[in-house]
Amino acid sequence: MSSRVRPLQRCAQAALICFVISCHRSQPLTPSPRESTDCRYLVDASQLEDLRVHAVWPATGASNLDVSNGGEALVHDVQFRRAGRWEPATSGPNSWRVPCEVGQRCEVRYGFRLREAGRRLGDPGQSWNSDNATVAPLATWLLRPSAPADDPLCSLHVTTTAPLSFATELGVCMENPCTLAPQLRSQWSSVNFAAFAPLRSYRLGDETQRVDVTVVGSTLPLADQVLLGWLQRARTTVDTFYQAPLISRLRVLFAPQPGNETDGFTVAEGDATVLIRVGKSLTQQRLDDDWVVLHELLHVGSPSLASEHAWLLEGIATYMEPLLRLREGRLTRERFWLELMRDLPQGLPQPGDRGLDRTPTWARTYWGGALFCFLADLQIRSQTKNQRSFDDVLRAVHRAGGHVDNNSWTMERVIKVGNAATNTQVLGQLYGEMAATAATFDLESWWRDLGVRAIKDRVTFDESARLAAVRRALGGEKEFNPSP
Repeated sequence: MSSRVRPLQRCAQAALICFVISCHRSQPLTPSPRESTDCRYLVDASQLEDLRVHAVWPATGASNLDVSNGGEALVHDVQFRRAGRWEPATSGPNSWRVPCEVGQRCEVRYGFRLREAGRRLGDPGQSWNSDNATVAPLATWLLRPSAPADDPLCSLHVTTTAPLSFATELGVCMENPCTLAPQLRSQWSSVNFAAFAPLRSYRLGDETQRVDVTVVGSTLPLADQVLLGWLQRARTTVDTFYQAPLISRLRVLFAPQPGNETDGFTVAEGDATVLIRVGKSLTQQRLDDDWVVLHELLHVGSPSLASEHAWLLEGIATYMEPLLRLREGRLTRERFWLELMRDLPQGLPQPGDRGLDRTPTWARTYWGGALFCFLADLQIRSQTKNQRSFDDVLRAVHRAGGHVDNNSWTMERVIKVGNAATNTQVLGQLYGEMAATAATFDLESWWRDLGVRAIKDRVTFDESARLAAVRRALGGEKEFNPSP
């Protein structure tokens, strides 16, 4: 989940699955008879001012129930069922106590003032209202045991009133009531988008290269076709880079958010899915210069790795995204090198750093990862006289099935495939230097060897520098031929 901040734009890294639910009529929700091991949440959203939630899960003893993100003050009338009767739960400062008995079903119902959450919390990353959409993460309004003894599979059932539908990051459903297939309850706490709004659906490509797109609400600043074109251009860019289709099936969700920025989240489990949040005052000019969709599609084309290696995934997207735009002519070489020279030092170790695998700060995750990719690229190109590059590493990994919906990859496998593709040992050696220790590098010497020099907001190029040919090849430039 994922993207870099430039200047301070935010994208999270998270293991999420996009889920779009369409509902067209309202009807009461009543738990149907199920086995005692079932866990399910039934949500009546016919009145957004006051959601009504009915939850059932297998009891493991008395539980403290809570929500997150400041939603505690908006939960009300929490009750639990005992001996066929509803009784009020005991409330604490930010939680509710229910005395469920082991081996029995724990059954709870309550209300949540959803629209008020959007007004009071007002955080673009949490809860907010637009003209016809209300957004609040599941963890803001789904009460759940704060420390369950186990983590049962839970299903989510939602009913709304037309024209509103329900969209979250957990899958696709077209019935009413909407039913979300069982998911681990612990995953729900990391789902940072759920909306009640009108939805519009589109499909790009064919069944062999299919992109299912859903647009949330009617307050996005640009026409749907503009957003679809933005997506399609980025998809063409990454397909061209990988020299193969990115992935056979992709889901994309466009949703509004306050402001004029964009951010994105990429799913690391199940079907590949990207959520793109678009600021309601975003302009066409700003969109034309935006990098978020391309960044997220590069995540789709990379394998899922263990959390301690998140820096490599973010580094790939952070390094390659502007490089691909440079090669397409959408960035000038002056701007590319000026921004790289400005931003890359953020990836150098700081006091207390213990290496990329052990220091999950923002700077080391995004720009430390980008630094690794940059150095790997320079070293591979130098050793092979520009016959191989970091491009070959990424293409080989992708050809071997290394993309976001393949969760079986390890760092060792990435290194093995990448080294074989370049006929070098660069990846393993560089990983050995940077993963566990705070290795530092003299970037000034690299800039000098590449023949780039920044003076304030200008960059000059020395075509006689030792690695000038490497710099030109990296940016897709034609070979330099000095005038006679």
